[in-house]
Amino acid sequence: MKLNDKEYLRLASFMDTVPNDVQTGSTICGMLPDYEKDMDTRSVTEETPADSRLLDLKLAARWSAPEAAGYAFTNENDDRWIIFVYKPDDLLENLKTLLSGENPLMKQAAQFLRANRGSGACFVTGFGLGGTLALYAAGFAEDVYGVVFDAPGIGQLSEAQGTSQAQIRNILAHNSMISALGNHSERLQFAGPSDVTASGPQLGHADCHWYRTDSSGDIITGHSGEAFGLLSKLNILFEEGSRLDEVSAAFLRVAGLQDSGAGELFHAVLPLSERMDPGRIREALTQIAAQYDRHVQAIWRNWKSDMNSHARKLGQEELGAAFLEHSESAMQEASALLEELYRITEAFLCVLILYGQDGSRMPDLLEELLTSLAEPMTARLEWLSLQMTGELDGLMEMSLNAAFVWPDLHFDFKE
Repeated sequence: MKLNDKEYLRLASFMDTVPNDVQTGSTICGMLPDYEKDMDTRSVTEETPADSRLLDLKLAARWSAPEAAGYAFTNENDDRWIIFVYKPDDLLENLKTLLSGENPLMKQAAQFLRANRGSGACFVTGFGLGGTLALYAAGFAEDVYGVVFDAPGIGQLSEAQGTSQAQIRNILAHNSMISALGNHSERLQFAGPSDVTASGPQLGHADCHWYRTDSSGDIITGHSGEAFGLLSKLNILFEEGSRLDEVSAAFLRVAGLQDSGAGELFHAVLPLSERMDPGRIREALTQIAAQYDRHVQAIWRNWKSDMNSHARKLGQEELGAAFLEHSESAMQEASALLEELYRITEAFLCVLILYGQDGSRMPDLLEELLTSLAEPMTARLEWLSLQMTGELDGLMEMSLNAAFVWPDLHFDFKE
């Protein structure tokens, strides 16, 4: 039995109202007596007659956790429809653990799917983070199909790179911030705007009302738009590291939010966007460039200390090889720092563009602002290369002098 988009949409969304004491063997109709009425009887019977097939599906198994649940439904052919639900209290914190693969619920979801795969066809669905659980679980099974809605991608998790992910469609809600996060290896579609979606990006869970279907039960699709590309750059803000702290500190400081007490960066994102203007943004970029300058100075000092030590011990041929090795390593370190600071800053600017008070002007400033950051950082990287090259002659002279140290002479004069 193959479902259309509208039927998947209903399966993914109706689990919010399932009673806790539901028993296996119960049909959807028996579990939710008001299901047909709540889902608009007229559209069920007239627009999409096949939707009534969902009412006879029976619950084969259930998995329950404090913030997540899984339901495996079956028909007379032992086909399986596995629905994952995930509604955390703290959306942003749970997003972080999901995208990193650290959340234990992901492996529990995979175990649930494998245990309830059935002997027939197998399909998965879920909304938001429930869809993420479905994608992850499908990576550990074969021949799993389905449709998820507004789910962040988990293609970056190497342990969940099963072929089944490519057989699942992820229909992203219009201007959804959540679904743009992560790396998507599944098939993507972009839903068109609905009556309840705003023109700007939305931070929060989508629901079935964010989607519109046509008379055939297919989701009315649109295009990714500029917002999806910008939002995709925000993934780096979910990573850990001192560079992220440096960049966030600069933005928070110029916005006067350094004492906000936000335990997680994303909790300060919206207040930050309300306080920042182009002048303050440029001030933050100046501070970030100055911090990079301090990093380059530290790399330079370490390089010079190491090379002076080598020059006193090595011959000129060995010193030349050490010079190339250490110089390349220093430049790679400085380049990696530049790239990381740039990407993090770019993500912050995207947040400010998407949520700022003057959203119409900010996109025009993005390239200018990033250039104002990249130019001094690139200049400092070039300075490091020139400084190291300029030291070579002195190092070689030091090595040569060390190789020709005359021994001390002692003369004993006898009377």
